[in-house]
Amino acid sequence: MPKVDALGALYAQGLQLFTLTSRAATAWAKITNAINVRDQPLETTLRPYYAAVNDADTLKIWYDSSTVSIPDCPLTPSKGVIMGKQGNFFMMQHSVNGFPLKDAYNWPTTDDAVNNAQIVICMSLAESTLKPIVEGLQYETPLVYLKHLPDAFKVAPFTDLVDGKPSAKQTTTLSTVFKTKPVTPAEQGTFTLYTMKSKSKRNLFSQLLAPAMQSSLTAWTKATEEKYCRGPFSIVPLSGKIDVTSGADVVPITREKDGSRWLITTVDTKNVWCFTNSDFSKERLPCGALCLENANVHGLFKTAAATGTLAKC
Repeated sequence: MPKVDALGALYAQGLQLFTLTSRAATAWAKITNAINVRDQPLETTLRPYYAAVNDADTLKIWYDSSTVSIPDCPLTPSKGVIMGKQGNFFMMQHSVNGFPLKDAYNWPTTDDAVNNAQIVICMSLAESTLKPIVEGLQYETPLVYLKHLPDAFKVAPFTDLVDGKPSAKQTTTLSTVFKTKPVTPAEQGTFTLYTMKSKSKRNLFSQLLAPAMQSSLTAWTKATEEKYCRGPFSIVPLSGKIDVTSGADVVPITREKDGSRWLITTVDTKNVWCFTNSDFSKERLPCGALCLENANVHGLFKTAAATGTLAKC
């Protein structure tokens, strides 16, 4: 499997691709090759898997419920990949329905994938980090569509996750802190994975994320709630158009043409950016958010948010 950056993020629209890495998180870098062709960061990360799809030594857990509907069974909208072997593992979370495909690298050709903006986050991980992450994901019970567990991983919680077995823990929410596996110490990132069971009556945004960060949140989601202005922390939706800037390139992205969802803290002492596939709504579904405290990443999204329309409490 390839060695990926300790933190890698992609922002794509119309097959145009911009990246952030742990080595250069201060600005978006435009990639020459489109996201649907070879020799760009996402394809090279997944290439070793597609070159040996039947490799018995590779751990593979791919999840996405976007193409499935089960009556009376709410499914988490989270999408992602956990994969690797021989001490070289990575986790990917993303907003793209139907990605990755099982047999070959192809960017989906749906209108949502091609004409809407999307986010993909890729994190290199040590093997010791996998178990707590999988335990956190089990709270959401994501729908696993591709699975292979080498012998060393044929134990709980890995078997429970791929079999769709809910967590037996009594709590309905879980916060899992983990560090990426860096090339150098300066490139290490610390993430928190927040996950919530379907039976939880709490709101992910106002009752889990904001209190955990002790901050109000600016939310770029397809909100069905206008805003939340009760209690010590508000949830304020961002709407209209934002600009993603890479040097001379300014890419305008409207909320209607963006498949991704993210949040940023507003308090000066916290520089947290969160990625999620959930919307700010009254609906209570199993869900989760992946959050990173990093001033550079937070600053880039704060700059983009400043070009949009922010609701007021």
